[in-house]
Parts: sequence; structure tokens; C-alpha cells
Amino acid sequence: MQLGDLNASGNAAAKLYGVVAIPSNFLVNPEGKIIAQNLRGAALEETLEKHLGQTSYQVKGQFENAAHLKVYLKPGNSSSRDSAIADDAGRFVFQGTVAEPGLFELAFAGRRGFYSFMVENTVITLSGNADSVYLATATGSREHLLLTEQRKEVELIGHYMMELQKPYHEAKLRNDTAAMNATVINSNMKWKDSLGNYQVRFISRHPNSMAAVMSVAPLLNMMPVARVDSVMRLIEQTPAGKYTAATKVRALIDTRLSRQTGTMAPDFSQPDTLNRPVTLSSLRGKFVFIDFWASWCAPCRAENPNVLKAFNKFKDKNFTVLAISLDKNRNAWIRAIHEDALPWMQLSDLAGFDNAAGQLYSVTSIPSNFLVNPEGKIIAQNLRGPLLEEMLEKYVK
Repeated sequence: MQLGDLNASGNAAAKLYGVVAIPSNFLVNPEGKIIAQNLRGAALEETLEKHLGQTSYQVKGQFENAAHLKVYLKPGNSSSRDSAIADDAGRFVFQGTVAEPGLFELAFAGRRGFYSFMVENTVITLSGNADSVYLATATGSREHLLLTEQRKEVELIGHYMMELQKPYHEAKLRNDTAAMNATVINSNMKWKDSLGNYQVRFISRHPNSMAAVMSVAPLLNMMPVARVDSVMRLIEQTPAGKYTAATKVRALIDTRLSRQTGTMAPDFSQPDTLNRPVTLSSLRGKFVFIDFWASWCAPCRAENPNVLKAFNKFKDKNFTVLAISLDKNRNAWIRAIHEDALPWMQLSDLAGFDNAAGQLYSVTSIPSNFLVNPEGKIIAQNLRGPLLEEMLEKYVK
């Protein structure tokens, strides 16, 4: 549609909109609001794709030191990848479709590292240097903007954790193992509280996002499952609650809800250090502390002296510990058992976080533990420091 009153610079509509030079333009949404101005080149198409909805993504990149390099793009949870060749100016383009937003990784052949960013069905522009691809920047994706905001805050909380751990290094100089372990435990608990509270605030502000969905599962080991459930319900009131990733998180929450204090501990079987299968039900009649840990987990290792103290105090009073390692490396697992002098039963299928027992109990981070009574009911969870000993004092006679 073409309009004009043929008054040149005196055009009434131009005066109304304050137009003093041309070309000049305004993009108005269906509600009559101006949502963009003076769009040039591809900017109009990109803005329309953003607001009208796009069924595919376009990842456009231009990197220094990338001329003629092979570029790889892949979903973060997949081994399959797409590839392209950068041109003389280090430019490349990928196109595709995602059913829902997700993390992707970009890498260059012959260069170290990768850049992790959110992809959704929109136009995303990347820039950086192929020699330090992990420092790249991405624009055009609302999801990535939220992820960047989140990463910055998590980094600040990480600095807070480093401050909390300063006494650890001082204790190490004194060779004070007890103080070292206490520092690790206390700093880890404060870090989890700080991180968990931030993630809840983030989810509450941006429930309709994949960034929010991705933030929920780790909360299961930071706060009571009832609170995590209420946070997840905020997401489920938005379109993001229909994402496949969201339904998987809901399944984790529901499983954990069914593992609350007072419910029966589900049975499982795992091989011990000699590859002999051991079941939880074989220990029925005892108080059993199911302890999920790993050799590489510093907070887990710091908790071991507390568990050892409780074990030695109550092992002759119908109490035992059943440790489930989320290690993948058998040698590291066995070495940690000997280094920490752990006398109780040790089990693992060496599947890492895919450990069958860990999945059965919805373990998303470690340390994580459950105290089971002789009847097989869970009577406590995630006991830290002296809490295990205090709980046993209450129940074990």
C-alpha cells in the first residue's frame, strides 16, 4: 500500500512522526505499538522473524583467524554434528530446526575448545576468534541472553565460594585435616544455599524459558523437593512447561517426591569391588545409610570422616553404611576407598551419573544420602556434618 499527500517534506504523517530525513521507517505490532525503528538491510527480516515466529534457526558467524577452517556445530547432548567451511573472511552459516531451545557447541577443526550457546529457531549471530572460540559472543537469541545473565551470576557465586575456602588453604599449611574437611563442608553448604536461592529467583523471573527448565534439576540436592516442585509448577504454567526437557525434570521431581521421608526405599542391586551383586534388601533389618559419592567429589571426601565416626560408633548397634559411587574410573574409585580408609560396603556400576541406583533415587548431584530404617523406610535425607550421628542417637538404641 502506497500513500502520499504530495507535500514533500511537509507531509502531515511525516511531521507527526518527526521525520526529518529519509529513508525512515517504523515497525508497528498488532496492538499498535512501535516495536522497532529505522531498520536497514536484513534487520527488517530478522526483526519480523523474531516477532512473527520462525520455524528454523540460522547461525551466522564471523571469526578472526578462521579463514578456510572447518567449523562444527552440534547439540550439546549429541555426538552427531553439522559442519561448514569458513570463507576468506572467516564467515560461515548453519541452518536447521530445533523442536525446543537447547545448548549447542561450536568448534573449529585444529583449534582447542568450543563455545557453548543456546540455539532456538531464530537468527543467531556469533563473533570471536577461532584461536579462543570459548570467548565468543552470541546475539539474536533471547534464551542465550538469559543464559549469559545466569552464567555471570553463577560466576560471582563461584568467587564467593573461593572466599569461603580461604581457611582451607590456611589449614592445609598447618596440615590440619579436620579443619580442611570442615571448611569444605561448610563452604559447600553456603555455596549451595546461595546458588539455590539465586536459581529460584531466576526461574521466578523467567519461567517461560529453557534456561529456567535447565536450572531446576540441580535444585533437588540443594533444597527440599516440595520447594523444587513449587518452582517447577511456575514453569509448567508457561509454554516452556511443555518442552521435552521439562517433562523429564517433572519425572525426576515426581520420583524424588515418592522417595520422601516416610516412604519405602526402593530396592536395587549393584556390584561391589569384587564384582559381586549386592542388594539393598539384603540389609533389611538394619539401619542403612545409603551414601552416593565419588572419588572426584571433594565435598563427598570431606564428609567421609563424619560418616566414619558415626559408623564406628554405631556399627555394633544394627547400623551399616552402603556407599554407591558415581565414578566411571574403577582405579580412581578403589584408590579413594583405600585413601579414606572406608570399611563399609562399596558398590558401583561405574556409569557415572547414569548409575542405575542414582537414577532410581533421582540423584542429580553429590554428596547425596538417605537413611533407611530396619523396615526399609526412608527416615532422613542429605545428612551433613554431625547430623548423621545425631539422627542415629535418636533412633538407634
